[in-house]
Amino acid sequence: MRASVLAVLLGAGCVNTVVQTPGRHPRPIELESNVGQASGRVTGNTWRSIETPEGKRGSLDIFLGWQPPGPGVDVAFDVLDQWYQPIVANITVHARDAQQRVRPGVTIDDASGRYYVRVYSPTEAHEGGTYEVTVRFREAAAPAVAQAQAQPVASSAPADSAVPPRPAASPPHPAPPPHPAPPTRPAPPPAPAPVAAAPAPVPPAAPVPPVAPTAPKPTPIITRTVDVAVVGNEVRATVAIAKGTEITSAWKAYVLRDDSDERLPGGDATILRIAHTYVVLRTGLTLDEINANPRIQLVPP
Repeated sequence: MRASVLAVLLGAGCVNTVVQTPGRHPRPIELESNVGQASGRVTGNTWRSIETPEGKRGSLDIFLGWQPPGPGVDVAFDVLDQWYQPIVANITVHARDAQQRVRPGVTIDDASGRYYVRVYSPTEAHEGGTYEVTVRFREAAAPAVAQAQAQPVASSAPADSAVPPRPAASPPHPAPPPHPAPPTRPAPPPAPAPVAAAPAPVPPAAPVPPVAPTAPKPTPIITRTVDVAVVGNEVRATVAIAKGTEITSAWKAYVLRDDSDERLPGGDATILRIAHTYVVLRTGLTLDEINANPRIQLVPP
């Protein structure tokens, strides 16, 4: 089933209007301990399929490693769901990105079922180098189920049949007849009940004004750098976002340590530019520090 909550782009590119579909038998990437890898040479179209563990849901990370044959050569890849609908398309990697150890990819939340990956040369180069696709599946935590408390049941004791029945008592002597009671006077008729006054009319309740709906509060986004450059005395990092994501310059950006959610000391970044599919940041870290820690957290105000 296609991810229904979030698909965060981790590579730089744009969505094409026409996306090809795989052939009859794309080569599968087998998952062992929820991790799988596949490699080969970049040709016109190389298709791979990924199958998440049956009956499980979670996050699916797909990364592309590439060894270019020389400068001026590009490689691109697409990710489609089981209905051949593109999740990301035309994620292009340049030779200089591979030299800077930038690994583009995509993270699909609430992933379940089959997905397809297409690796190809956008310029149809005769020699496109070698690629390596790495897949990692992280199962979502199952909700806690409260255990039923056992209730002790008190057993009823059987009647003791060994106790003999109690003998019946002898009948008592008959009592003497009572004396006749004196005649009584009839009671007077009851007084008529007073007539209650009619209750005062209750005024109608005032109508309750409708409550205006409130817009949902945006949540933090975790993405990856797709380009790092030195401009003057500044180090600028470009991170990818999903198309249609609403981000303003009031958001904060933080560099995370390795693959964890821990913020790197001194990794505060400032948003300089916001586009449809990427955001440009200014950071005080060095080029090597950004390449070694490519995960970026975008936090709303």
